[in-house]
Amino acid sequence: MRPPPIARLTPVARMDAGGWQPPPAACLTRLRAWTLAACGLLQQAAHVDLGAGGLLRPHAWTPVGGGLLQPCVWTPGGRRLTRSCAFPAAGPDLWQCFNASSSRGGPRSAVTRRCLLLLRRAWICSSGVTNDRLPVVHRLSQCWPPNGADKGSNPSPSDVYHQDVSRIRSLFAGRTAAGPADVLAPAPAPSAGGVTLPTNGTPVAQAPGVQDYTVLVGYGTPAQTFPMGLETSFGLSLLRCKPCAAGSSSCDPAFDTTKSSTFTRVPCGSPNCRSSNCSSPSSVCPLPFSELRGEVVQDVLTLTPSSAGAVHDFTFGCVAVNQPSTRPVVGVLDLSRDSRSVPSRLATPGTPAFSYCLPLARGSSHGFLSIGANPPNYGGSDVQHAPLVINPDFPNMYFIDLVGISLGGKDIPIPPYVNTANTTAIDVVAKFTHLNPAVYLPLRDAFREDMKEYPTAPPFHGLDTCYNFTGLNEFTIPLVRFKFGNGESFLVFGDQMLYYEDPTVGPFSVACLAFTAFPGEEQYNVIGSLAQTTTEVVYDVSGGKVGFIPFSC
Repeated sequence: MRPPPIARLTPVARMDAGGWQPPPAACLTRLRAWTLAACGLLQQAAHVDLGAGGLLRPHAWTPVGGGLLQPCVWTPGGRRLTRSCAFPAAGPDLWQCFNASSSRGGPRSAVTRRCLLLLRRAWICSSGVTNDRLPVVHRLSQCWPPNGADKGSNPSPSDVYHQDVSRIRSLFAGRTAAGPADVLAPAPAPSAGGVTLPTNGTPVAQAPGVQDYTVLVGYGTPAQTFPMGLETSFGLSLLRCKPCAAGSSSCDPAFDTTKSSTFTRVPCGSPNCRSSNCSSPSSVCPLPFSELRGEVVQDVLTLTPSSAGAVHDFTFGCVAVNQPSTRPVVGVLDLSRDSRSVPSRLATPGTPAFSYCLPLARGSSHGFLSIGANPPNYGGSDVQHAPLVINPDFPNMYFIDLVGISLGGKDIPIPPYVNTANTTAIDVVAKFTHLNPAVYLPLRDAFREDMKEYPTAPPFHGLDTCYNFTGLNEFTIPLVRFKFGNGESFLVFGDQMLYYEDPTVGPFSVACLAFTAFPGEEQYNVIGSLAQTTTEVVYDVSGGKVGFIPFSC
């Protein structure tokens, strides 16, 4: 029998005590599907499926060390791969187990345990970043270059849910009704510093310090480089600044305004000042968020590596801080529809405003952020689009025209009184997908019916549909498909549908459906960041649409 085709891998780099090292030229260029050959540095596929023509399509990666690799035989059967490996004589502690998903556009996804004999070394991190893309990493990733992975533990499903609720309650302030106390409990404070804010009537719930996805940018002249969280709703980028407030002697990390030759303050009379607390046109513009102390300023924003280069006279908020922070995130980079956002400053006619691909939390690859450039695969057959629509109540946010949802290929009935046309937002900070209860409840019930053969686990507050996959070698889940007003759709795969209590253990542990009811009586839907991971999301504002390119990072 002929071996299946070869799947190409993105070249990766290795990080050790000597810094970042390129891989050997003969290594990491291709993965033999018939036998995984030993290689000094090897990146292994965490999810592999048989696409059109039987081609192996790697669409996510797990971080593993290079070393000795016992060959394993992959046997294709339909659209599923089955592995056959000898039991390791060296002991089970040398085995690296991962998971292979077999879905490729179908309504269901199977997750199967795979094992490889491995002598662990350093983490291997792929970038896939070009001159038009800024690397994006998750704060828990081992590929986080400034400080290594965030030293804090992975947040529990309950903690993430409460952070999401705090975020959504602040974004939709004044338009969400109060519910039970345990549902609308405030989000826990960041575990290691940051700036924690109340959430009454402001679009800023906690800033900066809670964003999962970060990108390195520079502020000032000469540039001071900081990791910034991605943000799609604020309307203004924010950054910790010094001199420190209240006479404090230390508030690092923070942007030192005294060391930038191009730093200026924005006066109240400027069009870039939208604060209602100005005393006179010539006074310094205060931040428009009542819970934050600071001022609106301008300086040079440097985006490298990126063809966008530098943005002169970039408007952002300098947040006054009076204590150090051990969190790596120093601010938020605004990508909203506001005229002061980064895409608004850099977008050119005929190109999308921006796009991003969010990596999985503990994956070995970077995601990316691209601003004002055409994605290379934007015209491909795999690309699906959703019409962009305006919601006048939330002009900075991105809403899409959602008209239906299916699960496992079967439509979920949406009551006729439910308006989804301009009430479905895409958010990069909220992790879970929050749906109008009239939409979520039938989706949840259908998911439970389909998954009734698997043992359940106790719920985590708003995550009320959980399972214990411990000890299993395979499970299959139905997939969610969002349907849009233009007849196109976006398929959410298994890794994007489930949140694991301990992601380091992997899928064969306790997992919850990462969908929940919108926390309030208003009819809104929020598609969270987990559902978007590994997909390039293209914000084609001038074209009036959002594109979805699967398996992009």
